[in-house]
Amino acid sequence: FTQNGGHGMIFRTFEGRLCMTFHRPNSPRGQERARIFELQDTGDTLQLLQELTL
Repeated sequence: FTQNGGHGMIFRTFEGRLCMTFHRPNSPRGQERARIFELQDTGDTLQLLQELTL
């Protein structure tokens, strides 16, 4: 992800989906918003799949 994102966290949803969340933009002005992406664990790497929207 190359769009100025902040620190990330990986978690599983209640349904068992692997996800990563981070805030964007990475700035101190109070404009940060959470972005959530689904991940796929290939066994060797984690691949970013799609952004989840609410």
